[in-house]
Amino acid sequence: MSKREQKRQIIPRGTVFTVTSGAYSDYSVLAVCRAVADIDTSAELAGYLKLWPEQKKDYSFHEFQFLAWLLNERRLAEEVPFMEFHVGTYSCGAAEVIVNPTRWREGLE
Repeated sequence: MSKREQKRQIIPRGTVFTVTSGAYSDYSVLAVCRAVADIDTSAELAGYLKLWPEQKKDYSFHEFQFLAWLLNERRLAEEVPFMEFHVGTYSCGAAEVIVNPTRWREGLE
């Protein structure tokens, strides 16, 4: 995928998608959402960063605040309640159901 294609990613209306952050051991699923309108991911992030330009700096981006803004201010998506069904670690089967708390609401406070 070229840089030009990477810049414009559209999540189509009706699509269920995850909002994630981090890498490796810091990787997290912040929310599962359904798009209520087409979402231009680059345009939305750029619009958010215009409001909070200090978050452009490395280690300064507030993921939960962005998610709260996207859901509550922009109203482009709605949260889909979800649970995690973890079926094993290091190829050892174990059934665990983990209820994920909804933390994005903290971003508004």
